[in-house]
Amino acid sequence: AGLRAFVGEVEAELGGVDIVIANAGVLAFSPPWELTDEQWDDVVDVNLTGVWNTVRACLPGMIERGRGGSVVLISSAAGLVAIPGAASYIAAKHGEHFVTHEPSIDGKAASPWNSGSSSRVTCPTPASSGRAIRPSTTP
Repeated sequence: AGLRAFVGEVEAELGGVDIVIANAGVLAFSPPWELTDEQWDDVVDVNLTGVWNTVRACLPGMIERGRGGSVVLISSAAGLVAIPGAASYIAAKHGEHFVTHEPSIDGKAASPWNSGSSSRVTCPTPASSGRAIRPSTTP
């Protein structure tokens, strides 16, 4: 509720939000069976719920203005492949990828996902170029 109120204040003072960038990343390295409930909740709350709350706070204004916008959710290679010892992080980052698809499936005609050529939703997956995320299968 606080985030939505803040976005409302920003829109009232500066105009509508046209670009939303959500970048969150905390990690608890642990074998999955040793991960505490608190560690799981902390990682998923920040990396997925926080990102979704940011998007959800900004979408109503974008939809109301009807001119589209851009939504960028910064994810991780862990949103595409597994990383040992990072179960909660992997789950949250996979969730971010699916959040980028949900509104287009939902079909909200005036949403940034499908309201015209100026609308974009993306979930880039930065990764270190100096280190492989998973072992190569190429001989």
